[in-house]
Amino acid sequence: MRDFALGVHPRSLAAGGLAAACADLARTSSVPVSVDVPGIRLAPEVELSLYFVCAEAVTNVVKYADSSRARVQLVESGDRVTLAISDDGRGGAALGGPGGSGGTGLRGLADRLAVVGGTLSIESPPGRGTTVIAEVPRRPG
Repeated sequence: MRDFALGVHPRSLAAGGLAAACADLARTSSVPVSVDVPGIRLAPEVELSLYFVCAEAVTNVVKYADSSRARVQLVESGDRVTLAISDDGRGGAALGGPGGSGGTGLRGLADRLAVVGGTLSIESPPGRGTTVIAEVPRRPG
């Protein structure tokens, strides 16, 4: 989490890719997090953007979700990948920023993803957990 707070490129991401970096985030979480991320390599700027999404989402699970567990999953589909971070917590999260009721952390990540051609969405019905979904091209245009 220290690397995330400082906004620096985590060593585990550089050495082992997104799978290793997400596994490190899961190991340091006070909420159990299962990780299903294949050991593929993506464009460095895509990996870094997805890492920050994962770090922010896992941090939010710990701080706000009142969750007993979370899951990080990456799925490949053609030239795009989808990273989903879900929990079984209280739900009710929203994408922050202008017009949104949530914080600014996820709104900033949506902006970061847009730079690499990606999108961020949130599914968070009250009382039914939250899923943060980042979809990006394998290689930015």
